[in-house]
Amino acid sequence: MLKTRGGGRSRAAGYNVVAIPVAAGVFAWAGVALSPAAAAVLMSASTIVVALNAQTLRWVHLTPDDQ
Repeated sequence: MLKTRGGGRSRAAGYNVVAIPVAAGVFAWAGVALSPAAAAVLMSASTIVVALNAQTLRWVHLTPDDQ
């Protein structure tokens, strides 16, 4: 379970390091910007990924030794 949780956190951190500055327009000077529609699609995709990751935790069978 800790590997699953750690993997999810690292993916979320990586996504946030890239997506938040792009969505905020930090790189607009370089021509990298998102339209509001593209940002909405990416936010929806992010929510779906989080929900799927939560579903994978149902398949993990914990024993007292795993904690």
